[in-house]
Order: sequence, then structure tokens, then C-alpha cells
Amino acid sequence: MEEQGTLKAVQDFMALDLNDQDLKDTISIASKVFNAPISMVTLIDDDTVYIRVKQGTKLESYPRKLSFCTQVIKSNRLFVVGDVTPSRAQSESIEFTDIPLIRFYAGAPLITSQGHRIGTLCVVDDKPRTVSGQQKLMLKILSRHVMSVMEAKIRHKELTASYELLNCEREKGRKNEIKLRSLFESMTDVYVYLGIDGNIIDFNRSAFSHIEEHTGKKMNYGSFTADYLTEADNLAFMTNFNYALKGERRQLEMRTYGDPENRIWWDALFEPVSGTNGEIMGVSFTARNITKRKTDEEKIIAQNRLLTQIAEIHSHEYRGPVCSILGMMYLIEQEKYEVDKEYLEMLHVAVKNLDEKTKRVILLINDLRSLEADQ
Repeated sequence: MEEQGTLKAVQDFMALDLNDQDLKDTISIASKVFNAPISMVTLIDDDTVYIRVKQGTKLESYPRKLSFCTQVIKSNRLFVVGDVTPSRAQSESIEFTDIPLIRFYAGAPLITSQGHRIGTLCVVDDKPRTVSGQQKLMLKILSRHVMSVMEAKIRHKELTASYELLNCEREKGRKNEIKLRSLFESMTDVYVYLGIDGNIIDFNRSAFSHIEEHTGKKMNYGSFTADYLTEADNLAFMTNFNYALKGERRQLEMRTYGDPENRIWWDALFEPVSGTNGEIMGVSFTARNITKRKTDEEKIIAQNRLLTQIAEIHSHEYRGPVCSILGMMYLIEQEKYEVDKEYLEMLHVAVKNLDEKTKRVILLINDLRSLEADQ
């Protein structure tokens, strides 16, 4: 079951467009950290390693049996071969651009939030290298960043699909409602006819059932709305009733007062009723319960707000720390990696800043998941 879940996760991420500047910048940093010509983000299925983001090679994929990346996801931790023996390099040779044989390999696993090991962030060179603890730490941090960007992309794709499906369903519902209204113009959820004094002259079964369910009272002819509504709801009702009594047709969305969990949204219509001589005889009130629609709209607005925040972080806020890290790594490279502690402290601040923004994205994604689960 775990292996099936991992393969499904790999397939989901394979379907993404990973031609992202953020990911390209990340593997560029990885190459600079190790001063290696080749860096890659790979995804791995049963028998193939797919190179999805790359620098220094034109290779698209290669057999898993020839791959050091397999060792990374098997060990579930950072895997470094500082000096690959020529015989092993020959037996596991892969035709990378500009290098005859792999003599150095360093890779960190890409692990999803569900724990699936789907691939690697790795660097490759044709020269043996000694790796420092700081370089290992940087590769781990960069691999977590890659995974965060990829998971944000897949969540965005899922939410976009859900939003489009919801829009489609809403449009279908709207068209069905138009058809029903054209066939049954006078058939709505609730209907009440009131005289000029505000007394209830007539009502339908839906109105009777609603009042009985929410108040425990039975609606009677000749009674008044104040007998069934709260003071605040009746005040809002009578305000619109008086407008209609003056000849003004009022259609609006109204929400009842009281306990927030039990409040109801109505699509309400107050319409003056005239006799044959044009004199207003009363007011017709029709209403449809639209609570679910309004709730769905509020959730969609909240989802869009969170998606916008995530997009803003990816478009703008990631750039600062990434540029800082690139700048620091350039300076460190110029110093041949023999630098003062101050450089590393500045690099640590930039990495911490990047990690904080990644955590913000994860929190926003969790909020989106909560909204989606409530629908």
C-alpha cells in the first residue's frame, strides 16, 4: 500500500509543469554550494529516473538501476559519494553533458508531507570532492524548499480544479433554476400574502413548515409577522413591507438575526399587489433559502484570498532570501569557501528567512485544506 501511494504521488508530481524560476534558482544554488557543473531535481518510479529540473545536462531520464538516486530514496537521508571509484563509475555510467564519468555525487531525498519518497535533489561532477557539514546542511535545506514549492504547485492545481468544478455545478444549478422559474413562476420556497395593515391573509405550506420548524408555532390567518419573528427580524421585514406598500418592488438578499449557526440567508421579494383599479391592496412576499449558496461563495472568496497570498509569496517574497543566498554563495565561492563566520551567519539569516516563508506557505495550504474539507 505504501509503495502504491508513493507511485501515485510520483505520477501526480510528474503531471506538474516544473519549469519554474524558483526551482531553477534552487538547483543553481546547489551547484554553487558544491562547485559542481550538474544539478538536478529528479522523480523516480519503479524503473526510471526522470530529470524534471536540471542544469548542466540535456539528459531527460535514465534507468533506475544505474542511479545513485535509488540509494538516496532507499536510505531516506542525505547520500554522498565523495570519490566514486573508476570501476563503479564505468559500470554505472550515464552520458551527462561535458563529463565522461561520475566521480562525485551528493543527493538529498524529496519527501512529501505524507512521507512518500518521490525523488531527489542532487549534484554531480567528474572530479572527486570532500564535502563539509555546511554543504550537507545546505543541500538538505534546498531539498525541503524544492518539496515545498512542488507541493504548493500540486495544491494549487487541485484547488483550481475544485474551483472550476464548483463553478460548473453552480452554473448548471443556475440554468436549472431559470428553467423551473419559467415553468412555475409563482412556485417558490416560501410565500406569504399580507394585507395593508400587515395582517397575514394567505401563505403556502413551505411558509407554514418553516415557521413551525424554527419557532414551534403554527402560522394562522389574520396573525402578524411579529407573532413569529424576532424583534430585529420583524423590523427588517416591515421596513421592506412599507416600501412595497408604497408601490416599490423590493428584491434583496436578507439574513436573519440571532444565533450565528442558525441564521438563514433569503433571496426575498416584496411586491405590491394592486386591484383592478390600481389601488394597492397588500404585499406579496416570496423567499428562497440561499444559505448554502452564500456559504459556498464565502468559502470561495476565502480560498481565493489564500491562493492570492500564496501566489504573492511565490512571486515576490521568495526572491529576497534566494537572491541573498545566491549573493552570499558567490562571495563564499570567490573566497574559495574559506570565509569568516560573519558570512555564514548572514547566510544562516537568509536561509532562516527562506524557511519562514516556506512555513507560511505550508500554513496557508493547511488553511485551504480546511476550507476544502468543510465543503
